[in-house]
Amino acid sequence: MKFSGKAVWRYLFRFAAALAAAVAVSVIIAGFGFYTHPTVTEKTLVRLEKALDADCRASKVSIRPWGTIKIDSLTITGGPSGGGLYTAVVEEVQFAFRFFGLLFNYSRPEKPVESIIYRMKFSGCAVKGNFVRGVLFSLDEAEGRISLGAGEMHGKLTGASVVLGNGRLSDCRAQIALENSLLKIEDFRARGYGGRIQSSAVYDMKKRGLAKGSLKASGVDLQELYAGFDNSQGSVSGTAAIRLKVSSTPLSLKHLKGGGTMTVRELRTRDVPLQKTLVVALFMPSLSDILFKKVDISYRLADGRIYTDGISADGDTLDFTSSGTVEYHGAFRQEFEGVLSQEFGKSLRPVIRRSLTETEKGEYSFGCTIWGTFADPRVELDKKILRRAVKNVFDDIGRGIRSIFKD
Repeated sequence: MKFSGKAVWRYLFRFAAALAAAVAVSVIIAGFGFYTHPTVTEKTLVRLEKALDADCRASKVSIRPWGTIKIDSLTITGGPSGGGLYTAVVEEVQFAFRFFGLLFNYSRPEKPVESIIYRMKFSGCAVKGNFVRGVLFSLDEAEGRISLGAGEMHGKLTGASVVLGNGRLSDCRAQIALENSLLKIEDFRARGYGGRIQSSAVYDMKKRGLAKGSLKASGVDLQELYAGFDNSQGSVSGTAAIRLKVSSTPLSLKHLKGGGTMTVRELRTRDVPLQKTLVVALFMPSLSDILFKKVDISYRLADGRIYTDGISADGDTLDFTSSGTVEYHGAFRQEFEGVLSQEFGKSLRPVIRRSLTETEKGEYSFGCTIWGTFADPRVELDKKILRRAVKNVFDDIGRGIRSIFKD
């Protein structure tokens, strides 16, 4: 069989086209697989360290040519020299990117990669800090978009679920930026403990401290919050609104400075350790279950503790004011001034009622110092009340003896 020149070229063209199609299909199929190489790992970690100003390590970095970088077992240690201010361990991070833009920037490491938009997804993140014992928080999973530049990062985080101690924040959203070693978390919003939470913070990575921070929370369910505490006893319910502002300070509880307010409505406490102390059990057992319409608290953070400059409560049975300190490890001391309602005061045993100070409105006031820990509190009544109580007891005994002899 003879082939003309045109036929040969036609067959060669078809063969080349088929070969090109086969190569293209193979490349496309291969592009969906993950591949790893020391250069990919090195370049990726260098860019992360430069952007985060932190020490980064990973067990493996893989790249999928058609737009994904996957990092397994990523460990980030705060500070460029691995100073250990915090440690974040992430099981897996995935970045989706524009391949040709990334390739161009990898070949020119001095060029910022601000033009590259990454879609980020990560899971299993746990953050530990040397300023708080144990795990500070863990992040189940999140998705977001960031643009990463030379030492800069801008992004948006959506759909995150954060485990914070024994509680959980869901539907977390935030704007994140890293500029001039300042990590900015703006317009953070989340749902948790039955309420809504808003926050913002600026962290100075060079000074390793907060430049500023704020927190607003509304509709917080105290029953859910209290149930999450370790070794919680009794029950607490109510709805709280919290405000907090933190000034420039090193990121440690010892140096934390700031202040704010807390308002609780329909606060009900039942059989909590304070209500089960010997003094309450003997003198006012009916206070083991009490309801306050509203409690207002103003507080400051300074000197490694919380100063409660003013606490005031309005209840059907008891109104009170209090001030003092609360330590972060749970110890506290409060100077307490209470006023019992007229109806409740009359229900007390006479020897107790006469030990209190009767006001012009017919109510009954008393003072005491409350100290110890939340799990093991102590109540020390005002010495005037104790002296009156002892005197009243002996007076009653004397009257009883005299009545016997009269009879």
